[in-house]
Amino acid sequence: MFTDALLILVRGFLVLTRSGGPRLPDLPPDGRRVAGAAVPACRPASPAFMLPGTRPLLRRDRGFVTRFALDPAQVAHVQVYADPGGLDGFPVPLRECLQRMAEEGRCRGPEVAGLVFSGRTLAIGEQLYFATVRASTGDPELVAFVDRVRL
Repeated sequence: MFTDALLILVRGFLVLTRSGGPRLPDLPPDGRRVAGAAVPACRPASPAFMLPGTRPLLRRDRGFVTRFALDPAQVAHVQVYADPGGLDGFPVPLRECLQRMAEEGRCRGPEVAGLVFSGRTLAIGEQLYFATVRASTGDPELVAFVDRVRL
């Protein structure tokens, strides 16, 4: 399983570097396009930060995040995207944010790499999770991963 995930990541990286794309447009630090259209900064300003198309996870138990090398005590907020399908069907701001997070290394697990780089789809019974984590620097950080549906 680990080797499959590594191969997916390497293949996605090779496709990006050899073809010169797909790439996100270069964005200034404020998270806005040069043309002026707003793009999610993908760096939450508060623990209640919400991405378009997601909903908050109402479950209080955050222990499942340990499977993705996250400390449940540091997770301030979790939001989910649950619509099955590929990346092309995601809301544009969510898709762009997820691609940017993958480029910055803020995605956990081979499933997210498959969504972004290999055309994997989000299956029925899976959700894309975005966890707002209190980083050691004090600023909240957003981390993405795919897991089974949790109620």
